[in-house]
Amino acid sequence: LQVETDLVGLLMLGEKRSGDMYTLQDIKFLKMLSPELAIAVKNAQLFGRMEKKIAELNALNKVATSLSSTIALPKLLDGILEEALFVIGAESGSIMLIDEETQTLRIETARGIDPEILARTEIKMGEGVAGWVAQSEEPLVLVDAEDERFKKDLRRAEIISSLAVPLKTKDKVIGVLNVNR
Repeated sequence: LQVETDLVGLLMLGEKRSGDMYTLQDIKFLKMLSPELAIAVKNAQLFGRMEKKIAELNALNKVATSLSSTIALPKLLDGILEEALFVIGAESGSIMLIDEETQTLRIETARGIDPEILARTEIKMGEGVAGWVAQSEEPLVLVDAEDERFKKDLRRAEIISSLAVPLKTKDKVIGVLNVNR
């Protein structure tokens, strides 16, 4: 199934129910049908991507609306995390903010994380995933807990995949957004 130069799929048929062999007429029919099927598949793929982009734009719009209103910080962070988890399709996540005095990160809001972990988590700049992201000011994608630097931490929290991005205001990192699974 091909649209222009893109191969979008393959149509394979097994034996005919009747047990008969395929004929030239069957082949001609499939040759006429395959471009239509290919276009339908391509359109479905494009529609799926468009739906994802619309969800992302809606999430950004909600966050922008929240930012422009006089909303309390905990409620704002909660909304941002909720939208990030929804758009990305993650199971759990948190937003950590930097305490300027102690130079540590503390969880301000979270979803799907054990309350015991929430209560005792305080990460120094440069340590662990969030500490590294805050200090380096670079996002970090971890898949299958393969990064040796963070393997132990991820296994302890039973995290297979994770995405952590720095939260910045102008040129300053103020925290880290983490999403998992």
